[in-house]
Amino acid sequence: MIPKITSIIIFLFAAPFFVGAAELYLDADHSSMRVGDIIEVSLMLDAEEDVVNALEGSVSFSQNLIVRQIRYGNSLIQLWMQKPIQKGDSIVYAGIVPGGYSGEISSHWKGNRPGKILSIVFEATKIGDGWVQVNRDSIVLLHDGIGTEASLIVRDMNIEVTEGEGIGQKEVDWGDKVPPESFTPIVIRKPDNFLTGKYYIVFDTQDKNSGVHHYEVKERGTDYIVAESPYLLKNQRFDQDVTVVAFDNAGNVRIEIVPAHLGLAWYDTILTRGILLSIVFSILLIISVRMYKKRGCGHSKT
Repeated sequence: MIPKITSIIIFLFAAPFFVGAAELYLDADHSSMRVGDIIEVSLMLDAEEDVVNALEGSVSFSQNLIVRQIRYGNSLIQLWMQKPIQKGDSIVYAGIVPGGYSGEISSHWKGNRPGKILSIVFEATKIGDGWVQVNRDSIVLLHDGIGTEASLIVRDMNIEVTEGEGIGQKEVDWGDKVPPESFTPIVIRKPDNFLTGKYYIVFDTQDKNSGVHHYEVKERGTDYIVAESPYLLKNQRFDQDVTVVAFDNAGNVRIEIVPAHLGLAWYDTILTRGILLSIVFSILLIISVRMYKKRGCGHSKT
């Protein structure tokens, strides 16, 4: 398991809450498939009467299923502490919902309905009994200011993989024609050394449909490179534009260009550093002059 979400984070978004029993369960359109078929299984949260604001856990699966895609673009999670990733035969995740979450609300129905945390697209590879399981060390924390762990019910899913005709589909259909959301990459200098630290570019965006798949960075004179944030710039002079491209799982792209030097954080531009150094130098000069005058006055009195 990844490190527990601390109650300090929960306290920052505290509000009144109701105590009940939340439920994590798995849902799909069908539970029968044949070898080669794919199925999308969603991890759902039914908050019941609770108001929650943090979740952490994992989902494991049988060996006759392989992961084709992990989707979380339309998740109820607003801030990921650990974006869903595959680790061995499990998918791990952790995130918070500032302000709390009690369910999906709409004018089309009464009350609150369960919300989606993430979904996993599996492909069946072998005949037999398959399964997807909500691991029992998953936790849901209440929106009570101290991060109280909610009473939790979990529900797993069995999948029958057969040799004959199944009702699954063969290809992943994202149905997504919308690129990731616009974002603003920022170039910063590593904080451990203000004057000589190295330049990094920081970036992040969301895609509410199929989810962000990966990023690529291109500096002048180089090819596009698959990158993660923060990314260490090869051109440490940062005197040329940098291009950052976000790809979603459907293949749509969002391109953002960071102009040379203009993408720097305000405190890390050459002009700003020059001004700060000038100020420091001026202060030191003033102090030196005053000390010299005091010494001069002291000698004249004697």
